[in-house]
Amino acid sequence: MIPRRFITSLMLSGWLATQIAAQTDSPAVAVPEENPDALTVLTEVEKPFVFIYGTWNNQVKIENGTAKLHCANSRGAAGINENMSASPEQRPILRILIGANNKAKTLRLALRDTLANTGVWDYDLSNAPKGIYTFIRPVGNSSLATPTSIDKKEDTLGEAPNPAKLTQWKICGDWSDDPLDVDISVILLE
Repeated sequence: MIPRRFITSLMLSGWLATQIAAQTDSPAVAVPEENPDALTVLTEVEKPFVFIYGTWNNQVKIENGTAKLHCANSRGAAGINENMSASPEQRPILRILIGANNKAKTLRLALRDTLANTGVWDYDLSNAPKGIYTFIRPVGNSSLATPTSIDKKEDTLGEAPNPAKLTQWKICGDWSDDPLDVDISVILLE
């Protein structure tokens, strides 16, 4: 069996990035060909979801190193508790396959730190190609220091999470009635 880390390295190769660039010219789609070695893995999607809520119960799972989000609507979230570390200037990139049944326009990644500060990064799915794996940058190319939004619950400081002390990642729908048909194989940093 081929080690998963080797497969991840192959996915990040310049050849694959060139193939992706040839299939789309959307600014939302990451084209890591400028320096594919600069991409690092924040987390590989290997462990089962620890929590699932909203309408996603029994509709999402992690199977063979891929988060499979095949849901009747986008009103849910699923995540994993895991220690991770990054730098504030890095951007979270999703390696994603958008299926033919997807109607959702936005997908969200939430990252939480040891103090429960949570940042959310939005990903525009509307211009990404369907049926092939691609890399997607967050809306506005937001870095870990500047998430799309910050969760300001009472038990937090209302700040962006500390990228060096991340403890949880969560994929969230946009809470619309739109069906979600997406696979995510890895969360990267650029």
